[in-house]
Amino acid sequence: MKYTIYIKFKVKGIVNEKDIMKGIFKGMEGLLGAELEMRELQKEGEIGKIEIDLKKRSKITTGDIKITTDLDQAETTLIGAAMETIDRIGKIECEMEFERIEDVRANKRDYIIRKAKEIMRELNGDVKPNKKRKKKEELVVSF
Repeated sequence: MKYTIYIKFKVKGIVNEKDIMKGIFKGMEGLLGAELEMRELQKEGEIGKIEIDLKKRSKITTGDIKITTDLDQAETTLIGAAMETIDRIGKIECEMEFERIEDVRANKRDYIIRKAKEIMRELNGDVKPNKKRKKKEELVVSF
């Protein structure tokens, strides 16, 4: 997956994860056209797992939604913006608030660079000079 969309929500009632999921699909239905229909995108693998973490307190349900996508950046931002238009979960009022989009590949690249630097430090720290060698071998990697 390329991107992860983060959304916060507040429902003025007690609901469960299944209700939230239905509300997302119902609220997005027909909103962005056939090309960005959530059910179809998920069937095709363009939308990955939709994770819902919720907390129930005093007749109010709050929580976070994480949606992974393999869409391009423009399509992903449209999905993220459209999520804020969902104002009902079933018959219950709700508020959806877009938080951010995370570029999963950029995070992986950053991790790879940090890890490579760490490995280089360990490698260079563990190298003991060999007095028999006339020529010093050196590995050079720039980041």
